[in-house]
Amino acid sequence: MKIKSLIFISLFVFIASCSVQNVNALPIESAVGWLHGNCLAIQNDALKSNDLLNIVLLENEPAKAAARISGKAQDGTSCYALMEDRRDINQSAGYTFYTVKADASINLAIAIVAAAKNKKLVAALNNNLAGFTYCSSNEGVHYSMWSKSPYTSEKLWSAYYYLGYESEADCPALQ
Repeated sequence: MKIKSLIFISLFVFIASCSVQNVNALPIESAVGWLHGNCLAIQNDALKSNDLLNIVLLENEPAKAAARISGKAQDGTSCYALMEDRRDINQSAGYTFYTVKADASINLAIAIVAAAKNKKLVAALNNNLAGFTYCSSNEGVHYSMWSKSPYTSEKLWSAYYYLGYESEADCPALQ
C-alpha cells in the first residue's frame, strides 16, 4: 500500500511540475506579431495599454528595442495595415491591431509580448536575432521567425501583411 501511495504522489508531483512551466506561456500565435510603423498586428485581442513588447527591428542588421501598447488601432490614420485598400484582407487574417509607443523608430519589425514566457521565443530573442526575417512578395510582406538559420531551420512563426499594391518580390523559394 505504501508503494502505491508513493508512486501516486511521485506521479502527481511530476505532472504538477510539468504543467507549472507552461501555465503563463502564451501560444506562439498570440505572443508574436508584426509591425509596420507604430502599428502591431497580432492574433491576440487581450493586450492592454502599457503591456510591454520586445521588438526586433528588421532594417539593415536586426536590432532589439522595446515598446508598449498604447491602445487598439481604429483606422488607417494610426495604422497602415488598416488603410482602406488593405483593411479587409489584413483583418480577415484574424489580427487585432494596436498602436504602440517605442523607444526606437520602427519601419518593419517583429514583436514578442514580453509576458509570453515561451522558452523558444525567449531563446530566439536572446540568442538569434538573425532568425527574424522579412521578405516581399508581389503584394505583401512575409515575416518569419526561425529557430536558428533562416530558411534552413525550424520556422517558429510566420505571418503575411497585405500591402494593397504590387511590389517587387524578393522572397526565397522556401519562404
